[in-house]
Amino acid sequence: MYNIIVNVIDDLPSQTLKFVRLNLEDNLLKIRQELEKKEVIGNSWLFSKKYSENNDTGYGFAEIAFNQKEFFLLNEIIEENSNTL
Repeated sequence: MYNIIVNVIDDLPSQTLKFVRLNLEDNLLKIRQELEKKEVIGNSWLFSKKYSENNDTGYGFAEIAFNQKEFFLLNEIIEENSNTL
């Protein structure tokens, strides 16, 4: 188990950070179940992968399709240098 910071981004001006312990080798379906059980996210939240834009001067987020979450592992989408999801 690893300590992970979950960054919940929504329409509100502020971002909510939650500190939880998760297994990096679990798929996103299992991670979703854990986060819902810990009341970190609701069942309508989606996962995304951060990517660089404009020659690494900016970044964006690519949404992971809801029906694909069982095919991605947590360690594939976290920011490794900060353990942020």
